[in-house]
Amino acid sequence: MRRRGSFRGYLRGRVASIRARPEPTWHEKKRAYLAGEEVHRAQMAEYYRHQDELAMRIGRAALEVMANGR
Repeated sequence: MRRRGSFRGYLRGRVASIRARPEPTWHEKKRAYLAGEEVHRAQMAEYYRHQDELAMRIGRAALEVMANGR
């Protein structure tokens, strides 16, 4: 998978996209947390809420499938 153009151009795009995000994504927060860095408690609560949402969405989908008998 070869990228066209210069490496510097690629880096410029990456840096711009990273700077455009106002706060770290949940997996970056998790990585920081696991590395033992001090993470704001509200941020961790948000991370776990995100995981709960995913779990509930998957559970709901599973229930629908079971109810429909597929």
